[in-house]
Amino acid sequence: QFGARPKYALIEAIGKKVIVKINDVGPLKPGRIIDLNERTMRHFDPSMELGVIPGVTVRPLSGDDWTPGPVG
Repeated sequence: QFGARPKYALIEAIGKKVIVKINDVGPLKPGRIIDLNERTMRHFDPSMELGVIPGVTVRPLSGDDWTPGPVG
């Protein structure tokens, strides 16, 4: 049996960090590791011109006591 899926994750890219709530799981387009909502995308790319953010890391967070939004 699989363990519980994480409800939150820390997303890091281009020198920025944000905590997101995971509310859907795939399917993803090939080459993508996570789809972000518009608000989170604008945190990384205010102009919304990139479309895809390079070098993203996703770190699942344990527990339910996280507040989504920018970190540090």
